[in-house]
Amino acid sequence: DLGKNLLSSLLKANGFEVFDLGVDVDPDFLVDRVKEIRPDLVGFSALITTAFPSMKAAAEKLEEAGLRDKVKLMVGGGVTTSLVKDYLKADFQTLNATEGVAYCLSAVGGS
Repeated sequence: DLGKNLLSSLLKANGFEVFDLGVDVDPDFLVDRVKEIRPDLVGFSALITTAFPSMKAAAEKLEEAGLRDKVKLMVGGGVTTSLVKDYLKADFQTLNATEGVAYCLSAVGGS
């Protein structure tokens, strides 16, 4: 969760309110929290490829719940690529936390 924590810290430093749900988050719990919080962005992070199926399940559950078009979905982590972005139908992918912050700022109309 190093990358997740780094991005979280950088986002907070740039004025974002961050709701860190932790690691190995159940997709149903994620959907419940998105319904409750109504965030602009949802991020997934992975350092091992075995995380991809659960991230896909979470993305699909967001879609089934009618929430996917209401959030920007981003993915990052050392094993992510543009192929993973496409697999998840995410809006953004990066290996770099600074790029992630820049994306988040642009996604919500910041600089």
